[in-house]
Amino acid sequence: MTDTRITWLARIAFGLVLLVILGAGLSSDPVPEAFDNQDKLHHWAGFACLTLSAWLAFPRTRLVWLFIWPLLVSVGIELGQELLPLRTASWADIAANVLGVLSGSFAALLLREKGMPAHLE
Repeated sequence: MTDTRITWLARIAFGLVLLVILGAGLSSDPVPEAFDNQDKLHHWAGFACLTLSAWLAFPRTRLVWLFIWPLLVSVGIELGQELLPLRTASWADIAANVLGVLSGSFAALLLREKGMPAHLE
């Protein structure tokens, strides 16, 4: 597979992760939970995946921007939930989002130190 195709696949993956996060975060009904505070796991995993996929899709972007933009998206979603009838904004959700962004940034930093993704250099 060519470098261009891999880059576009990474960008499609990023777009899909972003759509899932926006869809779940801004739907009028909250995502059902099997156990208490399961949504915090969703917040952490979603924003870790968003941050890491953003780096894979746009590897030349400085890591600081890959940290700032997901944070702005997470706060925007939380504020947007205040406008929905069955949803509320939560500082705990924002904290889980921040941990996810930090985890994704750390993973991107580790991969970058290992010289990955080599196809995008």
